[in-house]
Amino acid sequence: MCRRLLLACVLLFSGPALAEDGETAPDNRVTLDSLFALRSNPAGSAESLYLSYRRKLSNSDHVLLQDTFASVGPTVSLTPGFATTGVQAKVQPLAVLAFRGAYEFYGSFGTAGQIRQFESLDEDYSDPALKARGPGTKRIGGILSLEGLVQAKVGPVAVRNTFVGRHFNLRSDEAQIAFYDQTTDLLAPTHGWVWTDDVDLLALLPRGLTAGARWSTAQALHGTTGQASESISRVGPLVALTFFQRPGAAFNVPTVLLISQWHVKHPYRAGEVSSAALPTLTLGFAFSGDLIPW
Repeated sequence: MCRRLLLACVLLFSGPALAEDGETAPDNRVTLDSLFALRSNPAGSAESLYLSYRRKLSNSDHVLLQDTFASVGPTVSLTPGFATTGVQAKVQPLAVLAFRGAYEFYGSFGTAGQIRQFESLDEDYSDPALKARGPGTKRIGGILSLEGLVQAKVGPVAVRNTFVGRHFNLRSDEAQIAFYDQTTDLLAPTHGWVWTDDVDLLALLPRGLTAGARWSTAQALHGTTGQASESISRVGPLVALTFFQRPGAAFNVPTVLLISQWHVKHPYRAGEVSSAALPTLTLGFAFSGDLIPW
């Protein structure tokens, strides 16, 4: 499942475009973020949890300093094919700017097609080819993630850009230089980097409704010029509904999100193997809350 895309972007719809801890929030908090998501084309599902100790950085009432904080804590994700657990740290020095770093231990179960490894970057990794390879293999490793977020809001209109660099270090046979990464839908290096970038244009509507569009781009950095090193991209509408907001509650901002994106550039999903009319559909449910209510 595309966890970083969702966890960095689904949760952004659980309220205004710029988070509103406000100056009434306590200096120290213990928070929990949860996301359950389903996706098709490619298929996937995931449950992810983030537990954080969060420290406010400023009590200023300036609009750029009303939601500044630093946080650290464990993260856990579970899918039908693999699980990750690790630690993440985040700092938001301005309301419009945030950075996150995480290191996660990765383990696949040998089920749900995770993971399938390749000895060449020229091999077919379309859905039919992956299915013919069988259920997958058991592998362990580590994933380093570095993320930057820029966001802004003018009236009811908001824009966000989320960039994530991810470095894989997976155990493998010596000849296996790549694997199919379901999260990014790329043929990723077994030891190397991939990046993703998501741009959101949003309209914040009454009654907790958010509507807009998302442009997503991703690329594996193999250091070659072949198909596996080309970027992929897709674009389409999104809609999110937040049922309520109760600052300081243990269960807060429950949000349902639906994204429908059509592939603009992809070696197999833009009409070459799968129909270009078939979108990637993502349905998610997210909530956050304070474990020590205030």
